[in-house]
Amino acid sequence: MILSAFALAVGLLGRAPADAATYHLRFVLVHEHSPAVEQGARDFAARVENETGGDVSVEVLGRDEYGKRYRGGKRSGMWTVQSDAASGKVEIVQTYTHLLSVYAPSLRILGLPYAFRDYDHTEAVLDGQIGRELMHSLDASSPLHALGFTYSGGFGVFATTKQEMHSPRDLEGLRIFMMGGPITSAIAGRLGFETWSGPPEAFGPLAQAGLLDGLETVYSCFAGYGDDRYAKVVTETYHFLGTTMIVINKKAFEALPERYRTIVERAAREAAAKERRESIALNAELRARLIKEGVKIVTPTAQERRALEEALEPVSAELGRTFGPGLLERIRKTR
Repeated sequence: MILSAFALAVGLLGRAPADAATYHLRFVLVHEHSPAVEQGARDFAARVENETGGDVSVEVLGRDEYGKRYRGGKRSGMWTVQSDAASGKVEIVQTYTHLLSVYAPSLRILGLPYAFRDYDHTEAVLDGQIGRELMHSLDASSPLHALGFTYSGGFGVFATTKQEMHSPRDLEGLRIFMMGGPITSAIAGRLGFETWSGPPEAFGPLAQAGLLDGLETVYSCFAGYGDDRYAKVVTETYHFLGTTMIVINKKAFEALPERYRTIVERAAREAAAKERRESIALNAELRARLIKEGVKIVTPTAQERRALEEALEPVSAELGRTFGPGLLERIRKTR
């Protein structure tokens, strides 16, 4: 689709001549390896294009493809994609919630250890008043408009080269790869392991070089990035929830006619809800596949899980007050 010279100049929403009234939205996936994530984005694109009669087109791109087409041929990092959405160089991104916390610190509350009991509890929070408040916090403090929460992995695990985790000290002294940030640093401090941080695709090369003993991950990342080639034991601690968000540049969103904004928001909410369901189903499929391929899956006993919850509770208690006074308690009381 051909964009107007004006739209290209300001770097915002592409719009064709007035008589065509056509808008072009680029939708970049930071978490690009999961089929549930890609399908959710394509469902969103199809619905928006259909309900606007083709007046709004949506181009779904992974980070590699986005970099090749719009960033001089280089793969775009997670921070680059988010920054481009904030500046209006790209219209929509699905990115990690903890990265968006640079604008709205309260978003970090979603990644605290054992903040959620199960997926039903999580849905009640994300689709309820607390979820709306968290989305509003991003809207109020950033150039981005929140469209929906997605899982892109769901509950997380520890994966190691050989060490099973049956007690809070079983990872002590190991070198564990994590995404970085105050929560992961606090978890590492409580459990006594050394933490290495970086983008999820960095684990493989570091493990291959013998520099790491394991990682904190979710099943879709673990399988999607081929981390099972190096880490052969997964302990299903389910100690954190991996979430992402679909966000749109505010100026790009406001440039759409009001009826199209309504369509975009509704389509994003439904695509996000579907992605969450499909991410849960995908985790079950990946878990079964990994077992067949020789990965050992360790499910902690109820007693072992309680011990880990108790060991990590100080992390949630301390950081929970920082991210939003009373918010963690409200989350835990949600039914």
